[in-house]
Amino acid sequence: MRLTSFQLRSIQRSEIDFLLKPLAVDMTTGVLRQRTREELIELLPSLQIFWDQGKLVGMVALTKYDWCSELSLLWVAPNYRQLGLGRELVAQAFFTAQELAENLIFICTVSPTKVNWFKALGFHEASASAVPDKKWQNYPANRQPIVMLQEVSHYLKQFCCCRECAGRGWEFADRWDKVDCPLCCGTGYENELLKK
Repeated sequence: MRLTSFQLRSIQRSEIDFLLKPLAVDMTTGVLRQRTREELIELLPSLQIFWDQGKLVGMVALTKYDWCSELSLLWVAPNYRQLGLGRELVAQAFFTAQELAENLIFICTVSPTKVNWFKALGFHEASASAVPDKKWQNYPANRQPIVMLQEVSHYLKQFCCCRECAGRGWEFADRWDKVDCPLCCGTGYENELLKK
């Protein structure tokens, strides 16, 4: 399986029921926390869905708290796993967090495999007390989450492609030919000019 015509869009309230079916298997197996229709509706402001040739292939959403955001939904369709889509979804969440002026993103996972995956993205483990108390209200008692944190600015450094950030030794995102710098000056530069 290969991504061919990857598209990102937000979702409307009327489409929520459409999302529950693909999530059901992973919620049943415990990979994802059980969610109701109402909980998905609460995620609408930040919920984004990813399509490939008319098929739903991924979802990502943030839950905003007073001083940070939680990467509260990250899902990739089974046939599209191991293709790098999860990394794209996480990157999109960080760009959204930057737009919300957030400094920190945390995730909660019950999967040791996912812990290693998130560590590869620069997240580090933290205690449950490192995130807002509100997170734990009504949290399922049978789930023993591992909390992981990442600073928004630290994560986004890998995507910067302007001369200002290049002078600081940050990496560029080769997938962009030209892009406005998401970190500092807001001016775009051709990546080809910056490659060493």
